[in-house]
Amino acid sequence: MTALGSFVFGFAGLWIAWQLFAASGGPTAQSVALGLGAFVALLGVVGGALVGRALSRAREPKEAARARLIALVALLGAGWLGWRAYAGRRAADALAAIRKQPLSLDEARRLARGSIEVQRAVAYNRSCPSEVLGELAKSPDEAVRASVAGNPSSPRAALDELANDQSELVKLYLSLNPARVAR
Repeated sequence: MTALGSFVFGFAGLWIAWQLFAASGGPTAQSVALGLGAFVALLGVVGGALVGRALSRAREPKEAARARLIALVALLGAGWLGWRAYAGRRAADALAAIRKQPLSLDEARRLARGSIEVQRAVAYNRSCPSEVLGELAKSPDEAVRASVAGNPSSPRAALDELANDQSELVKLYLSLNPARVAR
């Protein structure tokens, strides 16, 4: 029973690790996700061994019921963690698609009314219409304004307005914008 518990929870930990790794961005984020995932997998193996041990040592009906309850709670916890990792990966994939797909004016306007993360992805998209980029340049969120500042498709008026922004991040992105540097 101990080996089975270790296998089940270890496998769940590895699956969670893969979801974290696949959802993360660049190499640094992937390294962190891989380390965190390995830790979760190790916790799964140890936790599975402890649950299996508790199940195999339960002699009386009351002990067996308690051990099964512990196993059920542990499985539900692992399932919840797995679901959160999977949901995070799906959200990251959706944001990556928004950053890359061609956007019509209507679609860009609809997406620009979404969450801050979606607004950042729209502002990053090079095919985003200039009207929407101009609206996003006035966002209260620093990262949205920085994405507009770094987007080569941003209208000149929006870039000129962002040149007076108080945020150092916005100014950095503006200085790295190839369209701004060429002017």
